[in-house]
Amino acid sequence: MNIFSILIPKHTLTYLNANDPLDQAVAFLLGATYTAIPVVDDQGRYVGIASEGDFLRAVMEHGRENLAKYKVADIVNKDEGAKVLNTVEKDEILERILDRNFLMRTSSNIIELIVNGQCGSFFGPWWAPNNPLMDAVAADPTAKWEPYLLATEENDSTSYHTQVPYGNFVVVRKGYEHPEIVCKIISVLFDYVRYEDKDNQAIKDYYKLNVDPTARPLAMNVDYNNALQICYGELNHVFSGIRQPDDLNLLEQSYYEACESYLKNEDNASSEDWAAYTSRITACKILNDARTNKVESLYFGETETMVSDWWHLENLESNTYLKIVTGEADLDEFDSFVDNWYKSGGTTITDEVRRECR
Repeated sequence: MNIFSILIPKHTLTYLNANDPLDQAVAFLLGATYTAIPVVDDQGRYVGIASEGDFLRAVMEHGRENLAKYKVADIVNKDEGAKVLNTVEKDEILERILDRNFLMRTSSNIIELIVNGQCGSFFGPWWAPNNPLMDAVAADPTAKWEPYLLATEENDSTSYHTQVPYGNFVVVRKGYEHPEIVCKIISVLFDYVRYEDKDNQAIKDYYKLNVDPTARPLAMNVDYNNALQICYGELNHVFSGIRQPDDLNLLEQSYYEACESYLKNEDNASSEDWAAYTSRITACKILNDARTNKVESLYFGETETMVSDWWHLENLESNTYLKIVTGEADLDEFDSFVDNWYKSGGTTITDEVRRECR
């Protein structure tokens, strides 16, 4: 097991310098709640552990009034860290670092953990570099985030199911004088601005900031079903010299300019440029090159029994998963859950869906 993959970043830890005067270190420890504290040298390299016992022995041996004559290095236990790492089993290490509040985490405070450098991996979509990682990189430019696609099959391919083909709806009140204005706004946003107003630098700069799509007159997105693949292909053609930047539509040009800016100065790139490149090139290349299997979803509607019973079945499912994850129930509980699911309305819903799909 790679221990370093699960350790807390050093910049978030409290530690002492080996050259700190011992009297100052004792005063610090008295005002804190630590029973032991790591010690590093002037180069930030780990030296060892200083415990309450080490400080107490120093006080008894030298007297508190004489502690200023000594340094933390004089009492540090240089073997303590090695003892811990050599004697603690992998499962115990994971148990110690497990977030005790994970059952109560919501998407908002998970994002807070990510931005604050307290979360090292998470599940997310291809655009996760834009949100929340753009803020995380802005807070810590040295952070290295990489996207990965998890294989779900034994042959290392990834299966996924099609999602609901619609998301947001725009409605106007009954009797509104100009309902057609909605369609005109959509046409301006997704047709005219992209293809007819390609030289509008203000709009380009706006998109380059990776602004949330909801920050528009209409909080919706209207695009081709394979828009992501199209955009990646166009950007890739320009970077490989097959096409020219002027061949891109305005939205693609904004991504291209941000990606180009990142490539010119990767070490000191802005978080916005990093996010654009990592989402539109790095992540999209992984999706483009991966072996994937699309599983067509059978039904997107809502049957009569789903209206009345679906909430209960969802609660039954989530509670069962939580019990298994936390160890309150073993894996055999899943079989019982399936039986209860069918008995609690699942059978009726399944029959209703089958009738709808005939």
